[in-house]
Amino acid sequence: MSVSWYPQHWELDVDNPRYGELVLRAVHEDQNEWEATFPGPQIGALLEAVTELALGLEPAPGRVGAESLPPMLTAAAARTLLPALQRAVVLAAAGTDIFQRTFPDPDEPPAKPFCHRCGTGSAIGGVATISPACDDAGHHAYGTRPEASWEHVHELHTQQRQRWDRERETARFDAELRALLDNAGETDR
Repeated sequence: MSVSWYPQHWELDVDNPRYGELVLRAVHEDQNEWEATFPGPQIGALLEAVTELALGLEPAPGRVGAESLPPMLTAAAARTLLPALQRAVVLAAAGTDIFQRTFPDPDEPPAKPFCHRCGTGSAIGGVATISPACDDAGHHAYGTRPEASWEHVHELHTQQRQRWDRERETARFDAELRALLDNAGETDR
């Protein structure tokens, strides 16, 4: 799943989630385009440098990422870029399953539990692997306390999904009712 973000005058691309690489492009109309690829630890350094700049601090010189910042990256531009950069870093470092569970889409149903050790429950085919820790202690779902059982996490997911379905049904019903009332009001005139 390749993902791109387009904050004003910038583009962030993560072509291979979980492989630790992201591309940052400046796409300013009045200046030359600028592009750099940030692999591995440079992703973290980039995030730190952009965060420092957004906070009005001067990024530390000599640190990987800080010297790679484009000259047009001002504090205001860093504040614009930062929310998308945070998401791109999570996707690049942790992968699609973790990203989708860290930044859930409110228009999508809650994601099924995902074991962060072996990949069981992944929406992406072929991710699950054999984990001796899962054989010994059971699966551990991402975003849950270590003592939460796999069965309990699935029960919670079922409840969340049912609540999500009810909320969607209620919103659909409310929209239909508003439309009927609006139409009835127009015919009364």
